Amino acid sequence: MGLNKSVVKIVILIPLLMVLLGKSAFPQTYPFWDKLQSGPYEVGFQTSWQLDYSRSYNTIFKDSTSYSPSKAPRPIFVCFWYPGQKNTQAKAMVQASYLDIQSKEPLLDKFSKHFIDYTRDIMATQIMGKPEEGFSMAEKKVWQQYLLSPSFAYKDIPPADGKFPLIIYRSGSGASYEDNAVLCEYLASHGYVVVGSAFQYTDGYSLDTDSGETSLADISFLISKAQKLPFVNWKKIALGGHSAGAQAIMRFGAKPNSVINALFLLDTTQDYHSLSNPLWDFIHPVLKNIEQFIYPSLVVAGPSAIFQLLDRLKESNRYYLTIDKMKHNEFISQGIMKKKLAHYLSESSKVNSKLDSEIGEKKLQLESLSKDYITLIEYILIFLNAHLKDDHQSLETLKTLHRNTPIGTAPSVEIMPKGQNFPQPYFSENNNPPSPRQLRLFFEKNGLKSSLELLDKFWTKENPHPIYNQTFGFVWVYELLEQGKEKSAQEIYKHYFRYHEKSLEGRFLRYGRNMEILGIKEEAQKTYQYLKKVDPENEVALEKLKTFKKKSP
Repeated sequence: MGLNKSVVKIVILIPLLMVLLGKSAFPQTYPFWDKLQSGPYEVGFQTSWQLDYSRSYNTIFKDSTSYSPSKAPRPIFVCFWYPGQKNTQAKAMVQASYLDIQSKEPLLDKFSKHFIDYTRDIMATQIMGKPEEGFSMAEKKVWQQYLLSPSFAYKDIPPADGKFPLIIYRSGSGASYEDNAVLCEYLASHGYVVVGSAFQYTDGYSLDTDSGETSLADISFLISKAQKLPFVNWKKIALGGHSAGAQAIMRFGAKPNSVINALFLLDTTQDYHSLSNPLWDFIHPVLKNIEQFIYPSLVVAGPSAIFQLLDRLKESNRYYLTIDKMKHNEFISQGIMKKKLAHYLSESSKVNSKLDSEIGEKKLQLESLSKDYITLIEYILIFLNAHLKDDHQSLETLKTLHRNTPIGTAPSVEIMPKGQNFPQPYFSENNNPPSPRQLRLFFEKNGLKSSLELLDKFWTKENPHPIYNQTFGFVWVYELLEQGKEKSAQEIYKHYFRYHEKSLEGRFLRYGRNMEILGIKEEAQKTYQYLKKVDPENEVALEKLKTFKKKSP
């Protein structure tokens, strides 16, 4: 069987494309690594397709054909980055090589072709911001140059001698399997085997990643397959994931008798919200099996996170790393690539000095973001070295690195040792603002008046601290209403209204609408009732409640 047509155009015709496209806007040596320092190993990359005969599977493709006309096993895509031998004859893969993954097995040929098309569509949308068919001529050129730009990996080179710790990496919902390829390449260069997969839905509804039990079974399958590799140390296993992928591996970590040794979680999205929020189904098995959650855990989020779930997991040593100004998809390399390609597009289309100034400002922002991403994955490496390689120096580094940085100003780390489930207390004479977690605890101990004084003390419109983040304010007010503390909720709501006009109103309305869309009508109605309590004249809340009343039997 030949390669899928979309791959043929890029992989087979690379030399011709390079001539047609002319000089690339990218540097030709690992353009997305920036100043990252590779480890002592070359990075190998291999893929295969496996069949899990313990589970059946079927799906209908866009062309109305199916994976199988009868009962068939679940297809499992397996990819792994690994420490490779130095090979001066090998040529680095280009980004398009991550699409060179078709199977020649009769049962898997059609499925793998559709998976390639799906992956390419996701890559284009995540990296360029839109589907490929909507690209302008300039966007097409940058996209092709991206696909031709070198990665840090070499296809199928021999593995290095030795046995290396295993990492199962789980991408987020709606992501392609290589959404954090720079991290995976980087860890492999430093002596880790990183395994990824597709994690598609059980029922074949979509090729999107499934974060439920299917995902957990796929992780078990991957571990079983990887432990048979002669260069994998089965006794040292970590799980890592982003967004819904991070949620999935938390569920796996809560399973009794799990084989894992550590976790790293990249912006779960739950960390900003209350445990009472019904959207987070994955938390229930985690809370049910808290005593099983004994692994060192690195949790990465923005500085407005409250880490309410992680605070409960007091059988684990936890590291809370917060990085300011990183958006959700910027915790993975695809998000950084998207920013870089947007910058290249801006540079290529600049027409006046005003635009030059704007481009210069965006370049500085991009450099800052790239620096933060490097800080993130370097910290992940230190964490893994400490807890999977038992490296004493790395463990000592964790005790001090980013520990004295005020939250919201730069990368900041708070360590939650085993047995502790609350932040360090905050004292009002402190010259720096409290973290959102500290402010909640301060309110519980010192009351409303002191908390409002604290909020007013540090407010600046030019550079608001994370305690003024609207999502944090909404979660705090909502929880107070849940606890029956209506007066406190009203006063805090008013203060946030002074800081950001209508800020919390928007969060209440958005949350209510989301609950309506998801069919959780009781929660939606309660949200509008709560908004009415803190903002009695709110017209939208009043109108929504009238609608609910009319619909009542």
